[in-house]
Amino acid sequence: MASFRANVIANYLGRATSLASIYVFVPLYVAVLGIDAYGIIAFYTILLSFASLFDAGISATFSRQAAFLRDRKELLDLFTTFGRVLLISQLAVALVVFIMASPIVRHWLNLGDRLDQGIAVASVQLMALTLVPQLMMSFYTGGLMGLQKQVEANLLQASFSLVRSGLVIIPIYFRPDLRVFFLWQAAVALGFALLSRGYLLSAMGYGLWQRGHFVIDRIKPLLGYSAGMLAMTIIATINTQLDKVLVISRFEIATFSYYSLAASLAQIPLALSQPIAAALFPRLTTLVAAGDAAQLARIYRQQSAMISALAGLAAMTLVGFTPEVLAVWFPHRIMPDQVATVTRILALGGWFLALQLGPYYLSLAHGENRVLVILATLSLAVSVPLTFLLISRYGLIGAAIPWLVHGASNFVLLSSASHRRFYPGQTWGWLWGSIIRPTALAALLLGLARAAANGLAFGPVATLAMAGVAGALALAVTYTSLRRGWWVAAERAAAGGI
Repeated sequence: MASFRANVIANYLGRATSLASIYVFVPLYVAVLGIDAYGIIAFYTILLSFASLFDAGISATFSRQAAFLRDRKELLDLFTTFGRVLLISQLAVALVVFIMASPIVRHWLNLGDRLDQGIAVASVQLMALTLVPQLMMSFYTGGLMGLQKQVEANLLQASFSLVRSGLVIIPIYFRPDLRVFFLWQAAVALGFALLSRGYLLSAMGYGLWQRGHFVIDRIKPLLGYSAGMLAMTIIATINTQLDKVLVISRFEIATFSYYSLAASLAQIPLALSQPIAAALFPRLTTLVAAGDAAQLARIYRQQSAMISALAGLAAMTLVGFTPEVLAVWFPHRIMPDQVATVTRILALGGWFLALQLGPYYLSLAHGENRVLVILATLSLAVSVPLTFLLISRYGLIGAAIPWLVHGASNFVLLSSASHRRFYPGQTWGWLWGSIIRPTALAALLLGLARAAANGLAFGPVATLAMAGVAGALALAVTYTSLRRGWWVAAERAAAGGI
């Protein structure tokens, strides 16, 4: 079994490739295909999110079962049963999207007169063909993560991101056509889905085409957990995609493109902290099954602090250095004034979302998702009307504000609920030692970097380099503190000596 550190490193290598697919290749897409065409590419993310609802919690449930199920024959039967149900549901979704491609383009996407409607319809149809293999690949790599084969899972994800998002530059350079772009996506997704299936079955001790029995009774005891995961996925999808759905339907496609670019930047806090959480979840699940409460608490404290440090650094860099980030990312394009403000608001929302990862996975490791569903439903009840109201009054900026409200309120409520059951009496110590201290350190050092850059009149690249040095120093101090147990002492002191 791979070590926790090896899994974290593997997760970061995989995440780095995914980030490169956004922050390196997106400017090339815009340069080759145009800002309007990029809006169609960004629309695929919305479509993929809603198609994933028909996963119905299957991938998350299978990943959790793979983390502690020792009977490989039973796991193979579970893989076959879940996989077949998922495949049928995704084929149905793809068929509906393919048939409805023309109405989607006519009534949802504001193309204006700068994009050919026929090309857009063909692109949406190709998106439909891409959905099935890409979501099946997520199912397979989720199983690998549960089996602690995170190195292999991230190698697959990294290779997929590089081939899908990077190498596509070659065909679209010679033929700048959206249809070529999505044809490439479909072909690559199919190839990597088969490869991921092979890796997973090999990790389970079987060959590529090995099949178990379709045994519906095997999944009946898991339906409660799956239903909870489905409910959370539905609510999370609406919460995270509602702003984009409204922006793309109410504004021209170019405006949606700029909003999508801001939203891509705002993913960085979560992207930097998710690899730790991804490696943490199967380990927490194993410790819960073993009943090792002391080790569980220690790991939870440490990783919460590292998540807080990474997410805080990313969010505060985006908030404090937005002009420099945009200037370096798109050096030859002048962004609309609202993009910087939207980026700051969304980045703060992404920061709060990242801070929820620890309590979220602590609850899931205990097999508890009922409270998560209740909290997510309450959040949805507030964020949906708020999004409609604010986007009508304040446009793009109004679309971003509910995301921040949603993230902050969910962080408070989820932390309280999760700790009350699984980390009782420790919330204030956790907040001080694992959240406030690393965040305050990051804020202090980045604030000094901002002041120094202003005083020295540095350019964008030099300013971001200085911010990077400050961030690295903050991470080094946080990591050293964790290794030496300073954070634990701080938590106990804040919690009154518990």
